[in-house]
Amino acid sequence: VVDRPEDRVTVSIDAGGRAYLGRQPLALPLLEDQVRALMAGRPTQVVYLRADENVRYGKVIEVVDLLKRCGVERIGFAYERPKEAS
Repeated sequence: VVDRPEDRVTVSIDAGGRAYLGRQPLALPLLEDQVRALMAGRPTQVVYLRADENVRYGKVIEVVDLLKRCGVERIGFAYERPKEAS
């Protein structure tokens, strides 16, 4: 199975702790509903989690737990490499 970019499910957490599904901001209960619907019949789907470096660790774990409740078995952590000092 090829992971095509258009098939990717990405959940992001911004510096303020707000969650997004793709580019759509969602409160956590709505995020849970949306992810659960996306995962229906797709148990092997990878969900990518991207969090701003200033987000509290506890918030990231809260979202990981939410994803697991939705049936997500595979979570990929997306990150950006730090820019090298010039």
